[in-house]
Amino acid sequence: MAWRLANGSKEPGIFADLVQVFRFCGLLNESLAAHQSAVRLDSTLPTSVAQTHFLFGEYKAVIESCGKTGQYLEAAAWAALGEKKQAIQLLEERASNPQLPVFRGLMNSLLALLRGRSSQAIDEMVKTPVEREPEIVFFIARHCSKLKAAGLAIEALKRALAEGFVCSRALRVDPWFSAIRSTREFPALLDDSEKAEEKARKTFEHIGGAALLT
Repeated sequence: MAWRLANGSKEPGIFADLVQVFRFCGLLNESLAAHQSAVRLDSTLPTSVAQTHFLFGEYKAVIESCGKTGQYLEAAAWAALGEKKQAIQLLEERASNPQLPVFRGLMNSLLALLRGRSSQAIDEMVKTPVEREPEIVFFIARHCSKLKAAGLAIEALKRALAEGFVCSRALRVDPWFSAIRSTREFPALLDDSEKAEEKARKTFEHIGGAALLT
């Protein structure tokens, strides 16, 4: 998609798609810039910028940008802000609604986590089928780390990286990942993440970089 920008295309849909593409590469600033370009061209166009805000740790912006369509993400943002009661209320309202199994599993897991039911939270994650959704795997790792299930968290992060999702910023600053930072596997995992991001950044710069997003 970035190559289409380099060839002169300025379709708003391309910028909207790049919000996710850049986020998967850990290029959060570029993801946010792609969103801004998309809505500048078409203010009605939805993008996945709420997920980008989440990885930045901008939880109030998550709530503002996803609203009631955010399902899991809005509740996760309230939880990250320490508003456990609000998060639980949203999850109780929404977890029973028809959802894709992967999102239902995430929501049930978060609900159990917030209620202090660690074993149930882990069981929900283990039994949830996740295929070709590395960003979901990353959030599963986040849950596992919060539950101090460091081994499960590390394995999930390795899988997310192998399947094409990386975010070194969240690994370094998200409080829910604090439990895994003292593990012996974490430095190598962080290093691999940063190398993947740098490779993606160099590729983007090679075709024109930030100028393509303005």
